[in-house]
Amino acid sequence: MNQLFIRQAAIDWERIASDDYLRRIPALQGLERLELSAPVTFFVGDNGTGKSTLLEAIAVAYGFNPEGGTKNYHFSTYDSHSGLYSAIKLIKGYRRAEGGYFLRAESFYNVATKEMEYTDPKHPSQRYHDRSHGESFMSLLQRWLGSTGVFLFDEPEAALSRARLESRDNARTPMQWSAGPNAGFTTGEPWLPVNPNYTEINAVAALADPDSVFYFYQKLIALRKAYPVFRDGDFQLLEAEDEQRFAYVRETEREALLVVCNFTAETLPDVCPERFRGAEVLLGNYPDPAGDLRPYETRMRYVKK
Repeated sequence: MNQLFIRQAAIDWERIASDDYLRRIPALQGLERLELSAPVTFFVGDNGTGKSTLLEAIAVAYGFNPEGGTKNYHFSTYDSHSGLYSAIKLIKGYRRAEGGYFLRAESFYNVATKEMEYTDPKHPSQRYHDRSHGESFMSLLQRWLGSTGVFLFDEPEAALSRARLESRDNARTPMQWSAGPNAGFTTGEPWLPVNPNYTEINAVAALADPDSVFYFYQKLIALRKAYPVFRDGDFQLLEAEDEQRFAYVRETEREALLVVCNFTAETLPDVCPERFRGAEVLLGNYPDPAGDLRPYETRMRYVKK
């Protein structure tokens, strides 16, 4: 057992308040010490039983950054880890670890971002953001597991499972209500990580900006209610082979609507059939919709017959 890098994790419950939620976690109740007797140990249990809380505490007590990475990672997107690490005492073996890594699946996005910032000519970035979640995880394993050391993986199966690759969780993050902790979504710890841009992109900021997406959609909804052509008009696609611009007409016996969108960061020629020249512009995302289409510009023209 002495050959193990970590032989035991002991919890000093006197350092944890009597009303602390840690005392109610099933995996921790009655646990005073955890003996490790093999080079590889699995924590197995249902969701919410405390596996991640215990593993995270061991990682932080060992010297890893709470959000993951090697011991050289020192950053904090948001301090959401519990105080259990301060009550844990690790009993180590005589061997010195050559390397180590703490992988926390829910915050790996933040670690991958920091990895790019920490690079230098001698240590080029692995560019995890340019790969799929599974490819990033495999690259990380191949890079670090060649050395002897302490490797702690919290939900590594999330990177490789079909559910992770195909589920909608890849596109889900907690609603960003404000620039406060956890984007104002919860006072607890969200199941999915909050997008780091929540300090700039959130509901409070959108309501304070008259040109925000919120007010743009509000105008769209009002137009749909006011003009029957939005609901009843026939659809005709224009420039069907164009991969940079999306243009179409909706038309009834009394009204016609032309919508043109530039899907690129380049300036492109407008798409405007003759009958729409000089027509009323109902909506656009630039203040003066005229001339060529500017990057990502949208124009909506309307004529009444």
